[in-house]
Amino acid sequence: MRILVVDDHDVVRQGVLLILKARPEWHVVGEAADGVEALQKAKQLDPDVMILDVSMPKRGGLEVLADLQKMKSRTNVLVLSMHESKELASQVRRLGAAGYINKTNAGRDLLRALDSIASGNPFFPTEGSNMPKLPGEKGDKETGILREITSEIVTRGRHILKAAAITAITPKWAY
Repeated sequence: MRILVVDDHDVVRQGVLLILKARPEWHVVGEAADGVEALQKAKQLDPDVMILDVSMPKRGGLEVLADLQKMKSRTNVLVLSMHESKELASQVRRLGAAGYINKTNAGRDLLRALDSIASGNPFFPTEGSNMPKLPGEKGDKETGILREITSEIVTRGRHILKAAAITAITPKWAY
């Protein structure tokens, strides 16, 4: 499966890439940081699946979905959003997405969603915490720990990005 990862946060994209490494038969063919770049890369790379954030600069995920429909793209789209909303899940489904998961549950749901989509089935869990566990799947305690780790990685990533931005705009004579 050829995958395009689209999210405006580098830390999130890197986290998704780490999760995808669990499946060596899947190939990340590209990354994009905004909706305009996502559409360009979708045309250029023709991925099987696009993992797409909703809230992005230049062109949001909902607009990208609508544009892919107009283009009659064969790319399946898995929406990955920080927003946990049944209404949003319904909206992205109407716009042609093959699946929808919340970033909070990405560690648990991303591989399962991609497996489902690869099998030709949609993936729209109505309530992630009530989904049945697969044999060998992490329980509530492990899921909570993974959420804490993910939150810490995102927080540290934001601090690193802020520090880099401050360093970039601070005159060299100020050191």
